[in-house]
This record gives sequence, structure tokens and C-alpha cells, in this order.
Amino acid sequence: MKDRKLIEYLDKKFVAETRRINPRYVEFNNKAIELTGKAKNAKQLAEAEKCFKKALQLTDKNLYMKASAHHELGVFYFTHFSRLPGGPKKNLRLAETFFNRAINSNERKKFRDSYASSLSQLAATYRRAAQEPLWHQSPKECLEIAEKLHKEALGLLSASLPNFIRLNQSAIIHFNLANVLFDVGRIVDACNAQFQAFEYYLAAINAAPDQIFVSKMRLKPVQIFPITFAKLKHFSNKPEHKKLCEYIMEISPSFGVSPHILLNTNPIADISNPLVEIRHLVNQASSKNSLESARVLMKKLSELMELRRSTSTDQEADRVGVLIQQVCSGLSRILSSNHEGLRAFSELENVSAMRFCESSNNHWFLPESKVVNALKETQGQVGSSYYGLNELALIFNGGKLDKIKKHLKESAISLKNQIEFNDFKAINLVFDDEKYARIIDDSSKSNKPIDFLNKVAELCLKDFIKIGSYIDQLDPIYYQQRLKTSFIKESDIEVALRSHPGLTLVKIDIEDYYNNVLILVAYIENNKVIVNSVLIELPDQLVNNIADIVTNGSKTIEQWPLDFIDWRKVLPKCCHKVGLLPSFFASHIPWVATGVSGSRLVDLVEEVNWLPSIMYLNMETKYFQSKGDDFNVMGGGTLFDDLADIEHQTNINLLNKNEIVNLINNANVFSYYGHCEHRYPDRPTLLLQDNAIKDVELRTAVRGANRIELWACQSGSNIPLHVLASNVNEAFGMDMRMLEWGAKTAIGTLWAVPEMVTAHIKKYYQTLLSNGISASVALLSSQRWWVNQGADEVINAIKVNGKIRYLNSIGYSGLNHEFADTIMGPVLSSKAELKSDELVELAATFKHPLSWAGIRFCGVSTVKSTFIEKDKIELNETEKIKLNQLINEMNLESGFIV
Repeated sequence: MKDRKLIEYLDKKFVAETRRINPRYVEFNNKAIELTGKAKNAKQLAEAEKCFKKALQLTDKNLYMKASAHHELGVFYFTHFSRLPGGPKKNLRLAETFFNRAINSNERKKFRDSYASSLSQLAATYRRAAQEPLWHQSPKECLEIAEKLHKEALGLLSASLPNFIRLNQSAIIHFNLANVLFDVGRIVDACNAQFQAFEYYLAAINAAPDQIFVSKMRLKPVQIFPITFAKLKHFSNKPEHKKLCEYIMEISPSFGVSPHILLNTNPIADISNPLVEIRHLVNQASSKNSLESARVLMKKLSELMELRRSTSTDQEADRVGVLIQQVCSGLSRILSSNHEGLRAFSELENVSAMRFCESSNNHWFLPESKVVNALKETQGQVGSSYYGLNELALIFNGGKLDKIKKHLKESAISLKNQIEFNDFKAINLVFDDEKYARIIDDSSKSNKPIDFLNKVAELCLKDFIKIGSYIDQLDPIYYQQRLKTSFIKESDIEVALRSHPGLTLVKIDIEDYYNNVLILVAYIENNKVIVNSVLIELPDQLVNNIADIVTNGSKTIEQWPLDFIDWRKVLPKCCHKVGLLPSFFASHIPWVATGVSGSRLVDLVEEVNWLPSIMYLNMETKYFQSKGDDFNVMGGGTLFDDLADIEHQTNINLLNKNEIVNLINNANVFSYYGHCEHRYPDRPTLLLQDNAIKDVELRTAVRGANRIELWACQSGSNIPLHVLASNVNEAFGMDMRMLEWGAKTAIGTLWAVPEMVTAHIKKYYQTLLSNGISASVALLSSQRWWVNQGADEVINAIKVNGKIRYLNSIGYSGLNHEFADTIMGPVLSSKAELKSDELVELAATFKHPLSWAGIRFCGVSTVKSTFIEKDKIELNETEKIKLNQLINEMNLESGFIV
């Protein structure tokens, strides 16, 4: 080696690395790097993490190596951010933290290449954070910071550094900078940076004293050759860039890179993006389309499911859930094409409605012991506090301190004023209901409110785990019961079908980046479970267009291309009762209105039931409040009250919210005709004249009810319920929330259905109910009547009697003001009588799926529920003493348990 300058620089760095360093540091650090390289799952990565942290603990006497250990941990969390427990956002924050610690080290700054490396790695972290929806800074801010840091790093690489080190580090930083510039859209600058990266890379190889230096260069030929070739060839027309592409093609074989790889590299792929990585895996597996290739996706699916369980907020869990859905959609298509329809069905169900099942466990399973039941409910409260505190920390993290304090103070005041409904009075024996609000209030006074929230959340998690371990030891049968919903098996589908004779289950999977819909149909034939599958091309932008019209409205009624499916070829013969299990995107489509001409689903079957999960069909709800008379309510502000035919309605004008909820609590059937509003990110809310009732305020009142009817706009809207939400396959909508909280069935609307149409359908529905027809059959029959007959009857009545006389005949109460578009359509926006072409337009409006197909029936009446007397859960004095003894044994730390 002849480069004296390089030798001296490396000797100086060696002295800095080895001065007063514990010999075991190298052992643990090398072990961590070795484990990282071999790691095939999160468990093995966790072992590597432990070694990195042990190495860090041994650097207290060497500040340069402490900074190096911080850098290594930053690289670890950045490289494996999508695989490590906790979720992508948490791990990117850890990478950011450790890189900043390395950067702030004065000892590291003495070696400019090391300092520049940490700056560039931090920049790469911000670039990745730009694609993370839960990150506290906007994508634009992240990319601006990333570019600034890369350029700052380049500025440190002066001529005073040894040539090889300067050129090698310049290649890496230009390579990373190019990625940022491509993301920003500055293509010319990005191509120039990519060009420079490759030139510096070759120059570094030429400057290397011997081959061992080349072998240790971080950028490998397989990384830089293909992407440089692909990007410059695709994006640039500069002659020097074209010439470099020719040169790369010429020399690549000598660097072990096949020209075939160069030609097949996608110039816009970013394999370090988890979603792109998954799309790549799915495409590879799909191209082989075999059960063998499906195993790769099964392995990835298992990793992601484990990762989801490690997250600390619902938002982070749902971000991982989106990745899970991507993998499973590809897996299920491979399985179904290989005649494994039942397995495909179970795999899709296993990753759907996960939160619904987690929540529903509260009323599906009940411990034998009353003391254990009290512990279970206490654990649930502690768990809710844990997620709530972490959610607040997630939402407010990164904001200005004064604004964070202000928002937290407002949240505390709101919580203190919030009405709490709770059937389980035993909880209050040990759980401090007011503690949560006090913690939020205390955090608003702290100078580090986010840290304050996170620390209390950690204590909640410890308490949650402790209580859970006691519950499992005291009641192992209850533990085994809960495991039933943790993994959905093929046998669960068979149990559901045999428990509900005559039911045909239809699983519908529409997912981002797939241009088709997978439909799996399960039924019993000759005492055997049959699952048929069909892949159908989805009309371009159908889901997006429906969602846009529903959300933003439309002045003209556009035809929806809902004839993309022929149900006669999909459903088994003699099918009368369909249970729909749609994915998130599939839930936007009014399935009763789909089908080829003359064979829409509404015309082929007697019942269409929207289901939240296959497990809903197999479980039994336990409830403690006996149910009595029906409770019928007019919410107020409606215009077709007479037509809606509300029998035995209760005058709620003199009742407060508590009294109304208590009446719902006692009702076997609660029927609400009025207004509802669901605007993201707010919760769905029933808008009564003098009260507003949010969905969560009914969470214990509806448990055990036979049916909850919400004849109101947006009462079944497919809108996620969290701030910073993701499009996961959950049962969204206020109607589905009623099932989640223990009601058997519910009626809701996917969007704002015109009130007049709703009133006509409801009136017909009530008539059928009074004749002994079941609710599910009655609803679909009413929709069928409306679109095939009722709408024409209304048009004829208007044609014969005139608009005003017709409206008078049905008791319309709004004749003294202009008609709203949502009443009968824009053609009735004036008091003038209708012309023939307007009647034709009105008929089309009445029959459009937007007017009638958004009303849906959720659940099936044949699911089981059991009434349990309250003395089976209320504690006597001896049991209270036992509960307190157990609590004292646990040494709980969060402060929620009194």
C-alpha cells in the first residue's frame, strides 16, 4: 500500500477506535452485524438489536466509539424499519434519534467521512419518512431536509481527506442524493447526481490501494450498476449519460452483473419501500402461480402479522395492516387459481376485521369466575388507556410546544365533561375512571408532554401484561376460548355454513394495485363444503368514482357500470340467502344493484346480508340487560314523517341523552328515523333535535339487542374511525359498530340516501314486517319493489295528480320552502309542475342505485345470544376482597388501579 496519507488517516482512526474500549465491544458489535446479515425474521433481528445495545453499553470510556455505536444502531433501525417490532414509524424515529446522537458527537466530527456518513444516513431516513403517512412532518418537509443534509455531507468531503475515502463516500452520498431528487421530481438534477455517483464509484475503485479496500466498499456493483443504467437510460437524453449507459453495459459482466439484469431493472422501483418490496414479491410469486411460490408470500404474511401485534397504536397497526392486505390479496389469487378456494377464503378472512374480532371478544367470551371477569374488564380499561395515550403522542408529536399543550388541555376538559356509560360497575371497584383525564391535563403542563404521555403509556402496558398473566393463570379455559378468534381456519368457514343453513358466503376482495376483483363463493352441497372462485375485471375507477360522487355529490346522475358481474354464473343454484364479506374497497360498491341486465343480485335472491367477519357467525353474544319493548324514534328535522310510518314512536323532546340511551339499553329493537352525520375524522353521530349521540355512547346499550335500525344518512358509511387512518379491511359504519358491540343485526346506509326514497322503502318494509316477513327479507323485498315498481308508481302519481298534490298526499312537511336536492332530486328544486322530460329524469334518479341501493342489512338473525343475570358478574363482599388482594399482589405501576 503506497498511499501514505491514507495510512496515516486510518492509523489515527484506529487509535480513536481502540482507546480505552472494552474488548468485548468488538465481540458484540461483530455478532450483531453477523446476526443482521443472516436474519430471516423479526425474532432474529431482535437478537441482533440486543447485541448492538450491549456493544453500546461498553463504550462509555470512548466517546468516538459511542458515536459509532449510535450510528450502527441508526443504520440497523433504518435498514430494517419495516421488519422490526413496533412498526415503520417507530423504527424510523429510532433511526433518526440514533443518527442525531452520532452527529452531535464532537469526537465523530473530527473524522469528516464518519460525520458525513451519519448526515447522509439521516437524510436517507428522512427520505423514507416522506413515504410514511404517520410521520409528523409532511413529505415535502422531509425531502427538503434530506436534500439539505446530503449537500451538507458532501461539503465535508474536502481534498484534505485521503482520495479513496473521499471518492468512496462521495459515491454513496451522490447515490442517495439522486434518490431524493427523483422523489422531488427534479429529474435533470437527479440524473446528474446519479451520473456523478457512478463516476465517483469507479474513481474510488481506481484509487483503492488494493482489492481488500474495494471488497469493503459499501456500494456494491449489483446496487449501483443496474439502477444507474436504468435511470439514466429512461430519464436522460444527455449524450454523456447515454455514453455512460453504453459503458456500463460493456463492463458490467466483469463486475459480476449480467446485462440481462441491467435491461430488466425497473427505473422507478424503490425496493426499500415496504409496499414496493411487497408488490415485487407478489409479482414474482404470481408469475410462477404455484403453491410453491405461494409459500414465499405465506412467510412474508406471517412476519407482518407478528409485526402488527408489536405496534403501540391502532394507526401503526393499520399501516402494517395495509401491507398485510397487499400480500394476502396476491396469495389468495394464487391459491384460488390452484384450486385452493377454501384456503384462499380463510386466508383473506384471517387478515380481515381483526380489530372487530379483538373488540367483540368482550361479549363473545365470559370468564367463569366473577373475579376474573372484573380483572378482564379492568385490563380492558388499562389497554384502552395505553392505546389512547400513545395515539395522542402520535397525533401531536412534532408540533409546536404551545399548540401541543393547548390541544392536550382541550382534550382533558372534553374528557372530564364526557358522559361515560358502563354496564360493569365492578370495574369502578379498582379502576380510576377520572385518571385518564388527569393524565392528559398533567401532560399539558409538562415541558415535554410527548415524553410524559409515552412514559405513562409504558406503565400501562406493563400493568396490562401483568393483569393478563393473572387472568390466564386463574382461568385457562377463558384463555383457550380467546385463542379461537386469533387465527381463522378453514374449519371456521365450515362451522359458519353448517350453523346457518341455506346461507351462501361471498367473499369479495378488491385491493389497491390489483385491477380485478376476486370473488370466493362458499356453500354446502351434498353435505360438503364447496368454494368456487372467479376473477373479474373491475371497471376502471369504479370504486373511486362512486366514492367521489358519494363524498362530493354530483349535479348530474351518471350511470354506474355495475353490470361487470353475472351473478347467475357465480352463485350456486337455488341460492336464496347471501352473506357478503367485502374488503374495504369492495364495501364502497352497492352489491345489491350489481349484475347483468335482468339478473341483478336484488332480483335473484331473497336476502343480502353484509357480514363483518366469519367469526361473527360462529360466536355467541353474552348480555346482561334484559330487553323489552321496541323503541321507535323520530330524530326531528325530517320531511316525510307520515310516509315513513313510524308506529308507537316515543316523544324524546323532553328526554336528555342519558334517558334516551337508557331506553335504547332496554329495547329489543331500536328504530331511528332521522339524520346522521359521519365526516372523517369525526365519529358517526345521530343528530336528534336536542341531542347528538355518538356511536361510542351506545357501546353497552345495544349489547343483546335483536336489531338496530338506523334510517339515516351515512349511518353505514365506509369511513375509517381513526385520525391518520388507513384503508384496512374492517367493518366500518355505525351499523357495523352496533354488531361489534353485541347487537345481532342492524340497518344502515352507505351514503346520504334521498329521504323520500328512504321513507317509501321504510313504509313498505314496515308493512312486510307486520305480515311476519323477516327483517332481512323485508328490506331487500322493499328495495326490489322500489326499483322495479314503486318508483314508477310515484312517477305515475305525480303525472296524474301533479307534484304539489302528490306531496300533500304523502304528508310532505316542507312546502313552505325551496326543495332540497336530497329530497326528490334537482328537478324538484322549484315549485313549478314537471314537464314530461323532467319526469323521465326523475324516474331515472329514483331508480339510480345512489337513491336506493345504499341501504344495507348487516348481520343475520340466526346468530346466538344469551342473557345472563347481573348477579352472575356482580361481586359480593368476599369476591371484592379477593379482587383487591390480587390487585395488591401485582404491584401495578400506572396509577389507574386504586
